[in-house]
Amino acid sequence: AECGQQPMLVLLVGAQDANHPLLLTCVLSTLRVNWLCEPPSEPFDAEVRLRHRQPLQPARVTPLPGGGVRIEAGQPQRAISSGQSAVIYRGSRCLGGGVIDRTAI
Repeated sequence: AECGQQPMLVLLVGAQDANHPLLLTCVLSTLRVNWLCEPPSEPFDAEVRLRHRQPLQPARVTPLPGGGVRIEAGQPQRAISSGQSAVIYRGSRCLGGGVIDRTAI
């Protein structure tokens, strides 16, 4: 590390089984969400899409300080990574979306 910078820790998970438990997560958080409606101030139930063309997944969405959200999916989601988008829906209406910054392993 240069001049007082902390080295970055990167965790790489490899597994031979596509459904290995380490590839599944139910909890993630996003950076600031771009809302297409009034930003919520309380947790709410919604549907999320974490992959292009993925069927909508039920989830609990909790606003976080700084404008991001915590998403708790109703079912484990496979191979979700930082940098992917999380798009939030209520029915067929898109409420907004943000870039995933953390997932729970």
